[in-house]
Amino acid sequence: MKRSFPVILIPAYNPPATFTGLCRKILAVLPEHPLVVVNDGSDSPESAEIFEQISELDDSVFCLLHPVNCGKGAALKTGIRYVLEHFSATGGIITADCDGQHLPEDIATLAHQLEEDPRSLLLGIRDFSLPDIPFRNRAGNRMTSLLFYGFLGRYPADTQCGLRAIPASFLPELLEIHGNRYEFETGMLIRFFKHRYPLQEIPVTTVYNAESTKVSGFKPLQDSCRILILILRAALSRKY
Repeated sequence: MKRSFPVILIPAYNPPATFTGLCRKILAVLPEHPLVVVNDGSDSPESAEIFEQISELDDSVFCLLHPVNCGKGAALKTGIRYVLEHFSATGGIITADCDGQHLPEDIATLAHQLEEDPRSLLLGIRDFSLPDIPFRNRAGNRMTSLLFYGFLGRYPADTQCGLRAIPASFLPELLEIHGNRYEFETGMLIRFFKHRYPLQEIPVTTVYNAESTKVSGFKPLQDSCRILILILRAALSRKY
């Protein structure tokens, strides 16, 4: 197994039964890329079996465990630490969600593009003009984009997409970002904008269904407040 390839990193909390199939497809389209899955304290009756199935898919799959739920940001940080410790020669990581919103083909596209451009953050961009996008997702994303523009002068088209390709050189800095839940991904964008790092927005397939909506752990009020506070703090201070 060549460890110079970008690592696929997926945080998961009470994933759907389709998660095993998703991991299998990712391994099929990216056979040389290690897959790191972080079980963020899942407590549903089916979860133990799902993670056991995933761990047995291939020797290139590595399942990590949080004894209790710590949040998506915390799970991503755990995965990043593992990558830095065990895959020091990697070209970076591709983060994706467990709920099926990100197609294996799009994950592969970002992985290949990161190999060609190992200095830029590649951010998946969904099409929010489609009619089947839930209103709260469309409104929440638009609000966050406007806050970015108003306070930081940048307008990312999709602030909450979990499909991202992150250069290896930026991984240690991610561990310094405050926040252990969904605001962590916002903090990542703030860092890139503040330091004027290269960023590319890559259109990806927009997938919303009953399963993905059910699995999502995003809490509109609490998580939106955390994101707002993080943006305001970044706008008012150099510490972020």
